[in-house]
Amino acid sequence: MDYQNNGYQQGGYQAPQNGYGGYAQQPAPVQGGSLGWDDDFAAEEGSRNPLLPEGDYWFEIVKLERGRHNGSAKTPPCNKAIVTFRILAPQGEAIITENYFVIDLDWARQKNTSLFASIGIAKKGEARVKPVWSNEIAGRRGICHIAPRSFERDGKTHQTNDLKYLYPMWDQPNVEPVAARNSTPAYQQPAFQGNQQQYAPSAQGYAPPMQQQGYQQPAQCWQQPQNNNGYGGGIY
Repeated sequence: MDYQNNGYQQGGYQAPQNGYGGYAQQPAPVQGGSLGWDDDFAAEEGSRNPLLPEGDYWFEIVKLERGRHNGSAKTPPCNKAIVTFRILAPQGEAIITENYFVIDLDWARQKNTSLFASIGIAKKGEARVKPVWSNEIAGRRGICHIAPRSFERDGKTHQTNDLKYLYPMWDQPNVEPVAARNSTPAYQQPAFQGNQQQYAPSAQGYAPPMQQQGYQQPAQCWQQPQNNNGYGGGIY
């Protein structure tokens, strides 16, 4: 009997073939080690970024990481700070990451000044800024302007949240604070020197954070500064 012509091979199994007449290529192994049932692992929160309507929002700095820029047409090789912002919006919390290049160029000085002025490190009227390029700024808050930004990927148009600019602490619009779900208690915002109005954080639409053993909710000690007519432009 001709087993091949009858679609049968000895052993009852026919190996799959690819388009070139050979055996199908086996998939590459997935990276990552297997864990035991009792093994711990690094916590990593997934992205739930809502697309926010254009407007002004409170932000909280989650972390600052030091990195290195290898150079490009616009920027020579230099150090860079990777800053993660948590945008506190009534629609939900959004995460945005920005690169700050530690280099003495006009556009870099403007962007870096904007960052430190928004969290009270750069002072109004001072000629020079003493930066804090470390995770010591985690937990500081300020106000930013967010707008949707469109980009192309895989032949499709997508939208994401774009951090347009940060307001200096002495020229912030009046924006009601929104309680953070996972606030970073590493820093307490200093009181703004001037006329102040204290706000109670609004938790509307949010469930209270889970009570964990050994955790205490950080005190809401930051205060909303007043400015001219309640609104002002940021440092671009």
